[in-house]
Amino acid sequence: MPTDTLTLDLEKRFAGFGLALSRDLPLEGITAIFGPSGSGKSTLLRLIAGFERPDRGRILGRDEVWCDTAARRFLPPYKRPAGFVRQGAPLLPHLSVAGNLSYGEKRTGKRPARYSLEDVTAALDIAPLMEHRPAMLSGGERQRVALAQALLTRPDILLLDEPFSALDRKRKLAILPYLQRLQAQFAMPVLYVSHDIEEVASLADRILILEAGRETAYGDVTACLNAHAFGEDDDGAILSGQVTAFDERLDLMDIEVAGGVLRLPAEQSRSIGDPVRLLLRANEVALSLTRPDGLSIRNALTGEVAAIRADGDGPFMRVEVTLSGTHLPVRVTRAAAEDLSLQEGQAVYALIKTATLAG
Repeated sequence: MPTDTLTLDLEKRFAGFGLALSRDLPLEGITAIFGPSGSGKSTLLRLIAGFERPDRGRILGRDEVWCDTAARRFLPPYKRPAGFVRQGAPLLPHLSVAGNLSYGEKRTGKRPARYSLEDVTAALDIAPLMEHRPAMLSGGERQRVALAQALLTRPDILLLDEPFSALDRKRKLAILPYLQRLQAQFAMPVLYVSHDIEEVASLADRILILEAGRETAYGDVTACLNAHAFGEDDDGAILSGQVTAFDERLDLMDIEVAGGVLRLPAEQSRSIGDPVRLLLRANEVALSLTRPDGLSIRNALTGEVAAIRADGDGPFMRVEVTLSGTHLPVRVTRAAAEDLSLQEGQAVYALIKTATLAG
């Protein structure tokens, strides 16, 4: 019986760069491939899609051999059950949206039709666009049509190479729920390349982190991002939480996280019990020895100072605060640390100025 995994064991060399990876990825949910520019993310996706050939190795999808250099077997992209969407969402400019989708459907071959054209257009909200040409579409609309086109090839997996990088933040946040809906409605595994930590925290169930062509971490997205993705210039933490209440009068919702409850602007798409993730950046958190009173900052989480160290040669200190086992880095000035007499083991309140709601 075929296993629901994508098996990768491959090497690819370029001048000054080499990618080597041996990893099984489950064909379920959304898996992010994350890392800095030049780490090999897009190269890996192109190898899986068949647009590049490895120098050595194998790629198997549900035990079907897509590539095996030792056996001299190589399936070209159009024979692989993988839908590929890259940056810019290139569509055939002389065809309408309906024509572009029909072009995608012609690539289905003998794959079973688990969903219809109507299912896909409804899920991506593109039925009103069917007679439009690509030049008439906004960036977000083009991306949704490109997703639909890829989905209509009836793939076993969607491969997305930073598909929303050209969109501004507002349009990107508007389109991310469509991708989550696709995955949930059609049980479509997604392999998603990105270097945007907020985007990854919003979407992914698990994450593969690459650096200089090598795997540095793989696993649960929250644990891996907290352990490996933040650096000195972009420090922070991902907190997992759950929606527990709504205040209709104030248009707020309560989210229970480690250390307490945060009140954030309500979102219509959320329901009580929904799991969420929060991105907290170190420079958007303040510390207090007492619960805040008379401040515009209303969100305070109870914690304990776990460590204090200098943050480079400048005027800042990095304070590690533990919130019920979750570590939150906080960046404060040396003067503030001295005024508060901060020391390890001390009880503090982490005052959350800004929390990016995701996921």
